[in-house]
Amino acid sequence: MLEHLERIQNPTLLFISRCQLTQPGDPHFHNYVELMYILSGSCFYMIGDRIYPLAAGDFLVIPANSIHHCTAITSSEPIDVFVMTLPAEQLPNAFCTIEHTSPEIQPALCTLAKSMQMEYKKKLPFFKMKLLSYFLDFTVLLLRDIHIVTEEIPLCTSLTSKEQHTLKSALLYTKQHYMETINLQQIAQSIPVSLSHLNRLFQKTLHISPMQYVIRLRLIKAKSLLKEKPGLSIKEVASLCGYSDTYHFSKIFKKHIGISPTDYRSGKRRKQ
Repeated sequence: MLEHLERIQNPTLLFISRCQLTQPGDPHFHNYVELMYILSGSCFYMIGDRIYPLAAGDFLVIPANSIHHCTAITSSEPIDVFVMTLPAEQLPNAFCTIEHTSPEIQPALCTLAKSMQMEYKKKLPFFKMKLLSYFLDFTVLLLRDIHIVTEEIPLCTSLTSKEQHTLKSALLYTKQHYMETINLQQIAQSIPVSLSHLNRLFQKTLHISPMQYVIRLRLIKAKSLLKEKPGLSIKEVASLCGYSDTYHFSKIFKKHIGISPTDYRSGKRRKQ
């Protein structure tokens, strides 16, 4: 979905807002597409009939006329949210998308969001041109972040163009949904492709299975949250990384990282 932002001709920002959520909200919908970036905090957010765990650095595309609302605040501080809106006709095929941005680009995205908010608030001469410039910079950072995730994987030269497209689609889908309860069949159906063919592509190219790749993404996110969000409990970190069972999360974390999530957060080194 985020790649569709690249194809928008002359994007029109309807309005921009920044708010702090201190409690769950009421279900509502709009006749425009909402682009939401979480500046700080964490929560559970319902879009349609699904609930998503969100944390700082997450970017959402909420389609026009989709019922949505915050269902629970999971951080000690309020949720700081930055919102941009586009006419529905500029993203006519929009569907709910969540992009977990890399820690490396999050400071730049926060700076751009705050600059856009200030520009929109002051409304100085030619502010619409300036807003468009900031919006394009924001979008480019997001698209490059996706590009890194899908392109940094060395593809086998023996793969056909169709196989490369299939693998990249699977990688992107996995990155956008690893924080949910996800299985191999869901990944395969999103493309669509057979389970055996998908497994073969992952093993041939990455030398791991699709579900091992899911675990890899979850652990990267977990390590980031444990270090950067000390206010989150281990249970909350587990939930934000796609694990409903804290014990299972801790077991997976220790198996792959070598120490428990608690020890990792406190800075203890892996036992040799």
